[in-house]
Amino acid sequence: MSSMSTDASTLGSASEAPSDGPLIGRVALITGGSRGIGLACAAELGRLGAAVVISGTTPETVHKGLAALRESGVHRVDGQVADVRDQRQIDALFDAITSAHGNCDVLVNNAGIGGMTRIQDTPDELWNRIIDTNLNGAFRVTRAWVLRSGAPERGWGRIINIASTRASRPRRWGSRTRRANTGWSG
Repeated sequence: MSSMSTDASTLGSASEAPSDGPLIGRVALITGGSRGIGLACAAELGRLGAAVVISGTTPETVHKGLAALRESGVHRVDGQVADVRDQRQIDALFDAITSAHGNCDVLVNNAGIGGMTRIQDTPDELWNRIIDTNLNGAFRVTRAWVLRSGAPERGWGRIINIASTRASRPRRWGSRTRRANTGWSG
């Protein structure tokens, strides 16, 4: 994923959003939404009128992301710690969303990790963690969204999958992130 630094100073202002934005009344979940590209997606969806739910792997990153969003003017925002590698945490995330909002209309699969080692130096543990986060995690969250969001029953929903640009750029000795993202994005 991106190493882009995003905080409230780079998010813009939600006060520019019209009161009749295209996502008014919609709820958006952004996995890995506490920083970087995910935080930027959360801010934009909030500016478009959606109630935003972000997830991250630690309370500190979630709180920091929520603070940045609120500081930028996005106030209909919630957050929860959820590791996409753990189905119980995904279930708890959707329990919280349905309890607070009733449904979830938009899913942004952004949670991901990279491995900054050459492929020949990549231990199985790192490879398995990348695949379980970037590929299996996106599958688990998407499956939970389809089963629990209510979107299929309402006939409206959107899924956005974020993948590294490394997925489409060849490298001489390979990239673990590219292999994992290609598994999801084709």
